[in-house]
Order: sequence, then C-alpha cells, then structure tokens
Amino acid sequence: MSRVLEGIEAGRLQPDFTLLATMVEYIAEMPDKLHHPKEDQIFALLRTKTHELDAQLDRLEAEHRDTVPATSRLDRALVSYVQGGAAAFGGFRDAVQTYIADEWVHLNTEEGAVLPAARRLFSPEEWQEINADFARNGDPWSGADNRYAELFKRIANLAPAPVGVGASGLDAT
Repeated sequence: MSRVLEGIEAGRLQPDFTLLATMVEYIAEMPDKLHHPKEDQIFALLRTKTHELDAQLDRLEAEHRDTVPATSRLDRALVSYVQGGAAAFGGFRDAVQTYIADEWVHLNTEEGAVLPAARRLFSPEEWQEINADFARNGDPWSGADNRYAELFKRIANLAPAPVGVGASGLDAT
C-alpha cells in the first residue's frame, strides 16, 4: 500500500479506489480475524512460563484489541479520500503511514522479544500443540473458502507493477 500511495502522491499513479479498498479489507480481515487470536494463545502460554514480558504482552494484547478500531480508521480515511478527492489524499496517506508504523513496532516486539522467549521456554510438546492448533485453520493465508487468497489475488491483479501485475496505472508524464 505504501508504494501505491507513493505513486499517487508523486503523480505517477492515478488513485484506484477499488485497489485501496481491497487492501484495507485484506488488512481488516486476515490479521484481525485469524492471525491475532492465534498469537494471543501463544501470549497466554508464555505468561504461564515467565513474567519478564508482562509489559510487552500487555501492550501487544491491547494492540490486538485495537485492530478493529485501527482498520476502521483506515476505512474512514479512505471514504474521506473517495468523497473529498485529491484534497483528502493527505489524511488517507497519514492514516496508512500511522498504521504501518504502529504495525512495525508491534511486529518488532513480537519477533524481538516474544518469539525468542517462546523458543527458549516452550517444550517440544507445547510447540507441537501450537503447531497443531495453527494447522487446524488450514493455510492461514488462504482462509476459509479461500477468502484471503482471493482478496490477495484481487490485490495483485489490481496493483500496478512492481507491487502487483495489474495495469501500469502510470500517466503519460
């Protein structure tokens, strides 16, 4: 989404509101409904092993609870952009940049603190149980009835290269 917005801001791309709405929909659907609940299970098990990460886990869990409002803010900013045209682009861009910055902090905490602690503290049997639980969902990137795979395919087909395989979206300048 960042590259698409950069292209729009630089005048290399025309806004494709269908593409942007599909990207927001994917963000709202896949992480919020499938990924975060599984992470919360890992966090709960980790809390039984140590209290050294309680502050980070509290923050991560609060961020998981805020995902629906966070993606709603993206959606509302996109609606404002659609309705307000180019004059409202900055608000949408800023909402996306804030969301992305917050997600990087979130991911870095998970990957830098939580996962190393889980690797160190969970038994092979606990990892087997976690893996089995994740496997019950099938391919998480596909989702039930291939929902997420279809959303992702739609994004790839709509997004211009090099982000996707859709039309260039480039103007003549």
